[in-house]
Amino acid sequence: MNKLHDNRVKNRTLRRSGVTLLITLLVLVVLSSVMVQFQSDTSLHLRSSEHSISRLKCRYAAESGIVTGGKLVKIAMENARDAYRKTREKSKHPELFDDKIAETELPPEQQVLADMLAQQGGDRPSFVVEAQELKIGDVDVIIEVHDENAKLPLLWLLRSPFGGRGSNFPKESLEHLGEAIGVDDDLVNDIFGVIGRLKSGVNLPHGATLQLSKDADKYKMKKKRRRHMSLSRKRKDAAKLRESMGGFANQWYVELSQDDDLSGLGDELETVSGTFGEYLGPWGHGKINLNTAPKEVLAAAFGDIGLNEAMLDTIITHRSEQPFTNTNELRDIGIPLDLTKILNELCSVLSDTYSVHVYVELGPTHSRLTSGMYHYYSRLNIMGIVSGG
Repeated sequence: MNKLHDNRVKNRTLRRSGVTLLITLLVLVVLSSVMVQFQSDTSLHLRSSEHSISRLKCRYAAESGIVTGGKLVKIAMENARDAYRKTREKSKHPELFDDKIAETELPPEQQVLADMLAQQGGDRPSFVVEAQELKIGDVDVIIEVHDENAKLPLLWLLRSPFGGRGSNFPKESLEHLGEAIGVDDDLVNDIFGVIGRLKSGVNLPHGATLQLSKDADKYKMKKKRRRHMSLSRKRKDAAKLRESMGGFANQWYVELSQDDDLSGLGDELETVSGTFGEYLGPWGHGKINLNTAPKEVLAAAFGDIGLNEAMLDTIITHRSEQPFTNTNELRDIGIPLDLTKILNELCSVLSDTYSVHVYVELGPTHSRLTSGMYHYYSRLNIMGIVSGG
């Protein structure tokens, strides 16, 4: 009897020990799961923090790149104006100039940037003023400065410089440029679709763009009428135009980054120069620089109004030997008078609009910024900064 009682007590004790062991194992499993989850969350938070830090570094580096690009723009503009003044004086008084005379020395802080400008590659389009690879901390930074006046103005697609009668002029110019660059016709049509979607949101002042006529007499009347516009009105219209085109440029880059059909234009902010999108200027310039525009741009813009291949070759040859100091010099190299009158209004010899493109990379993290800048009354004004990537 006592033996049976002892066995029952022993079995009861074993069962209690088994339950205790099972509870202990369950607690250990729960604690292990909590520890694993905690370690996973901690690792995830660390990776997230590192990614946030990398993105922040990239953002600051990109903004520094925009500032550096602005300094490069100022030096490029000053160099262009110095060359312009020297060319004018040399044409008036050639006996006073010796090509072997050393150039004026720049201050040390400007000389560094000027040396950077002198390192341009020969394979880049003429609208690329500068392309530099820099290191800001541990971030790789690539900066490109573009001469927007050397590109086909998208402003002309929003409002033709020839008014209603020449409404097809910009479209035909874009088609010709696409052919010259080797772009598929479907992509060119997609661009017109983008312009159509964005056009309604752009409020252009009435007097800010030209309304020329291919007819010589009407051209003279409209030009005379424009001269009566007050200086203050011109300044207000110019400021409003740039503000409107800054908003347009922002939407333009958003469209490029979001529309899969425009993958051929999506390289606009990439580091490789020469894509079709880079030949298009969205920042509101209304004149093409005779001294810097690629031959393809000049042919596309003015081929339909009479600038033929022989005239283009003459212009390219002349500017390579001696840059134009005045658009009236086109008459001196054989361009017809009527065509010269129109080109006087559509062309310039100095640029006033530039863009800075910055691409930064830190490991898998990258960022892009682009900014449009224009020179007006001795000031370099920023029209906007567009973020992408």
